[in-house]
Amino acid sequence: MSKQQQNNMTDYESVIVTHVDNPTLFYCRIEQDIERYEQLKQLIVQHIDSEPHSMPDLFRCRNSSSPITALVYSDIHSDWCRARLISMKIDRNHKPICAKVWLIDFGSIEFIAWKPKFVSTSTLEIDTFNESRGLCFPCSLDNIKPFNDDDNDVKAESKKPLQCEWTSYANFMFKKTTASKKFLLKMMKSNDDLLLEDKKIIVCDLLIENDCSKLNEFTKSSSSSMSKFLVESKVAQFINEKKF
Repeated sequence: MSKQQQNNMTDYESVIVTHVDNPTLFYCRIEQDIERYEQLKQLIVQHIDSEPHSMPDLFRCRNSSSPITALVYSDIHSDWCRARLISMKIDRNHKPICAKVWLIDFGSIEFIAWKPKFVSTSTLEIDTFNESRGLCFPCSLDNIKPFNDDDNDVKAESKKPLQCEWTSYANFMFKKTTASKKFLLKMMKSNDDLLLEDKKIIVCDLLIENDCSKLNEFTKSSSSSMSKFLVESKVAQFINEKKF
């Protein structure tokens, strides 16, 4: 999502969830970017087919002030994706073994074997697609925290999303529920104090709708709200009950 798109977001946006860390940190892609991602994939496939064994020149990249970018094959997404290098593991001869990368169009982090089978150079056209910004943005479900999370040292209302420690079961349930579905993202606010990769975290709720375009059909039943679903499943609790 570009800065302009982020600034122009309406209160309701049709989205898919591209990656889940936990219910207070996950990534979404707006509907208009789903088609744009397909265009990006075509560019990537064309490049991989034309230069199948082209590896990034790490020595030249280290001397650049820009982030090291590459195309990597993701086992999670079963596809080639744009990536930025986070760190590299090398052997005793200082040769790369594997890399920790951030997939900018999904929000996920993966470890990739540094081999031509899994890594390729990118192109300027691919790197600068969507103003060099990923086709996703970070989100946090509003007004929830982990179940039975009663931290006396920090007031619940002041807790930031990245401070929450969720159980693996809560993360699994949220990830499973959001996989391969469209949602209506109801934006509550944009967190100006919390940035990830220069993007504001969008504080929101996800409304479970088969057809996200029909806003008047949205009902306030608990099954329509992802935050209420997690609370009713006993993996989360509301920070402020009065909101509901």
